[in-house]
Amino acid sequence: MSQGGNVLAWLRDTLGLEDLKQAEQLAQAVEPDGHGLTILPFISGERSLGWQGSRRMTIAGLSLHTTPGMLLRAGIESLAYQLKQVYDELHRVLPLEEQHVPQVICNGGAVLGMPLMQQILADTLGAPIYPSRDSEASSRGAALLALEALGLIEDITKVKPNLGESKTSNAKLGRIYQQGLARQQKLYHMLQEPL
Repeated sequence: MSQGGNVLAWLRDTLGLEDLKQAEQLAQAVEPDGHGLTILPFISGERSLGWQGSRRMTIAGLSLHTTPGMLLRAGIESLAYQLKQVYDELHRVLPLEEQHVPQVICNGGAVLGMPLMQQILADTLGAPIYPSRDSEASSRGAALLALEALGLIEDITKVKPNLGESKTSNAKLGRIYQQGLARQQKLYHMLQEPL
């Protein structure tokens, strides 16, 4: 996914906040899924899994009591729910032993710059999240593939990634986020039907 930073930047700018650190502080003050909001974060159209470019961001549940922190928390959680769907699809197609918990490596300005987002992601996926210290993951991957093709390294899977400290998942919070994900999926399917 590549829309996370765009969603958070839009929320930051729309709410008149200085930076993502300020946004993170406001979001952190809100309980997990404690905002009454459901967001489809398609600010630039839907990317994976549905690939429907005509879809647009939708925010359901707004009220007079909705605060900037609630909007920000719901926005972060909505991105985690989208990544959970991709994660589940990868589990479906990749042969993994049931007891094996994959190592999830995250990259991108939004997720690397917000420890809260990393924690929400770990809780939502039910897996530890490892932030990459390599700021350009795509460039690193391309360089490694080129080195392997030139025979300068034998196997790119044996090159250790440069990772930061992991965020472990909290199963109790994961169950809370599953409720938010279910609401997001329900909204997604409701809006797919013709009006």
